[in-house]
This record gives sequence, C-alpha cells and structure tokens, in this order.
Amino acid sequence: MARAFSVRLAASVLTAAALCGTSQPGEKEKVGPDHKPIVEKGEIVLPVHKVKLEKDQLYYIEVKAKGFQPRVVIPGAFPGFAGFPPIKPGEFRTAFTPKETKDYEIIMLPEFLGGGELPKGKPEYTLTVQRAPKPILNVTDRWTDKDPKYTNDSYFKAYSIKMKAGETYIIDLVRAGKELLDPYLFLEDKNKQVVDRDDDSGGNLNARIVFTPKTDGEHRIIATTLGLATGEFTLTVRGLVAAEATTEKK
Repeated sequence: MARAFSVRLAASVLTAAALCGTSQPGEKEKVGPDHKPIVEKGEIVLPVHKVKLEKDQLYYIEVKAKGFQPRVVIPGAFPGFAGFPPIKPGEFRTAFTPKETKDYEIIMLPEFLGGGELPKGKPEYTLTVQRAPKPILNVTDRWTDKDPKYTNDSYFKAYSIKMKAGETYIIDLVRAGKELLDPYLFLEDKNKQVVDRDDDSGGNLNARIVFTPKTDGEHRIIATTLGLATGEFTLTVRGLVAAEATTEKK
C-alpha cells in the first residue's frame, strides 16, 4: 500500500520568511552619498521537513499552497531536480528516487525568493510525500531501424493505457546500460493529440512524465528518442491513487 504523510504549516512561518530582515527608511533617515548607510541584519527562515526515504524507491512529492507559488529543494538530489507542470496555480509536484536510504530534508522554497512576488493573503501549504506503488506497466523493448518514425523524425514504439480522471501517473522511459541515446516521451489522448512531453526530467538523459488526466479514457504513450537512434529501453508506468495522509499543524 502506498504510504503518505502531510504537513501543514501555519502562515506565521512563511510570513517570517517573507518579511524577516526587511525595513523601510524612516522620514528622518536618508540614504545617499552624503548620509550614512542604514545597515540591518536579518535572516530568511525556510520551512524544512525531514523524512526517511529508501534507496532506489520512487517517491511522488506534491505541494498545494494558498497565497503563493511553491517549489521544493532536496539537498543531494540529482542535478536538474525540478518540478513538473502543476495541475493548477499554487501547486508543485515532482518525483524523486534516492540513491541511499537516509533522512532527507525537503525544503519549502516559495517562488518569491527567486525574484517573484511576495505571498498574498494567508500563506499556507500542505506537503505530501508518497511512495509510488508497483508498476501497472513495465516493458523492456528495443528501437530498431524497422520501427516507424514519429513527428520528431525518430524511431518510436507506442503503448496504449487506460487512465482514470484525477489519478496521477508517473511514466518513466529509461535507456538501458551504456546506450548512447536520449529517451524522449510523448503522451497522446484518445484523439492522438499530444497532451504532455518530456526529455530529461528522469535524470541521466532519461525521460519522465507526471500526468493527471481530467477525464477517463485511452491514452497512447510514445517512446522515442531525441535524435535518430536505436537501442534498448525500459518503459514503466505507475498510477498513484490519492492516499490518506496525517496532518500536523505547526
């Protein structure tokens, strides 16, 4: 059974993160070449959550926020660790596979710290970390020069899968061993319209799509490469059913 936890943080912490160390000069205090500089010290306090994650297990991480656009940072994650397109504004989601079993820090980083706007209203969020279940599709295959070419002019294999509305799916396309190729994923709906695509989100040139359909229906996974290539690959699909989570208020 999938495991999940959820942590809800009161607005006071994020308000402190937004405002701690900021100041405005008073009417009698002027800053310029003929006046002494105003020097104040402050600190940015970012919420940090610690959770034990197991080596080589796939975890789905999701944040739902109120009043700001969230993202997370995991120290030690592979270069390029980033989020996937949110379902709607105020959400962040990604997938992570630890290289060792240990307690990991998951750091909440509001987008305004990267140059965006300060949070509006009452900033709160819920962080969910869920271990991905066993694959519903796991295929090892090979691209050959006998395969048809996709719209990107590379050989491809296609796999049909039924998806349920509101359920999140993690699709991984991984190159085998030391194959010198760059996996590329496309996801089509029942009308063969591309609804998502990815090149390198799986790390090490591997492709990963995290997708939540709005309606039930047949979808087609296109396993191809960036640039014409042949070689072996593994395609894995996992479906995440929303898990019950415990909530801790701070």
